Amino acid sequence: MELSDVQVEPLVSPEVAAAPSVEEFYQMLEKEDHVYEGRRAEAAAKGHVLRSIGTFEGGKASVRLASVGPEHPAYGLTGANCVAAFTTERYPSDSPLVIMGPGAGGAVTAAGVLSDILLASGLGPSL
Repeated sequence: MELSDVQVEPLVSPEVAAAPSVEEFYQMLEKEDHVYEGRRAEAAAKGHVLRSIGTFEGGKASVRLASVGPEHPAYGLTGANCVAAFTTERYPSDSPLVIMGPGAGGAVTAAGVLSDILLASGLGPSL
């Protein structure tokens, strides 16, 4: 599977994504706040929260912002925590296999990027 095979729901409109500068990007983004506030309020009215959800099912992958309720494994996520829920014949959708824990976070991601730069420049350890 290639990245181009993944169906991604953009978080911003095509107009905002095509902003000619960072400053204009943020100005245009502010004008879309009402869209996401509306989605957040609609979710909250149902006792839900918004989460970025990735799925892989039937050989197809997608990523989207979704409204999830308390029964969803991603509902209680906070900070840099991540969750993966697997549904299989042995773990049906009403009782998925759930793996939850801290994601990389800023410091670990920065260290990984620095390591990649050092490796690419030949200054890091050879693998």
